[in-house]
Amino acid sequence: MNLIETLHYPVIIHYYGDDELEYVASAQQLQDLSASFVCDDALIDSQGLRYKCLSNGRFDAPQSFELTEFEQLLQKHAFALANCCITKMRITNFAEGITFVKESR
Repeated sequence: MNLIETLHYPVIIHYYGDDELEYVASAQQLQDLSASFVCDDALIDSQGLRYKCLSNGRFDAPQSFELTEFEQLLQKHAFALANCCITKMRITNFAEGITFVKESR
């Protein structure tokens, strides 16, 4: 079984060097986007696991991702989209943050 099939969906793509995050609802949608991954891109699943792209679509072992780190990514995402009041943003779980990215599009 490959990584795309084992992730807990929905997931977020954090493209290296880009503050905007991309919401991905399903394995099929992620498969369609997988050719665009470059080294240091990351996937964050709805259980708070982060997978960093190593090369050619290969990813490292999952790393646990702190909710506060994810919140900072969400704040940068909101700022990149010119949303106001981003410093007041608080989330209680990863699914809530992923929903925020979905609704911010």
